[in-house]
Amino acid sequence: MVDIDNHAVKKRLLRIGDVAELTSLGKSTINLWVTQKRFPLPIKVSATLKVWDIEDILGWIDTLKSKNTK
Repeated sequence: MVDIDNHAVKKRLLRIGDVAELTSLGKSTINLWVTQKRFPLPIKVSATLKVWDIEDILGWIDTLKSKNTK
């Protein structure tokens, strides 16, 4: 489970399952939106492992919130 406590981030890099949980998006949607440049790009750790910086994901969420409040 992703644990965020009063803006003190417990984990810095998130795997796709954690990103899906945090955003309520499906893994396939995340991958599709990455290819469409609609979602933050992952960091490729290896040929089979990609992770996201939690700050990028939280920034993306904040951007969505600000677009929806205008």
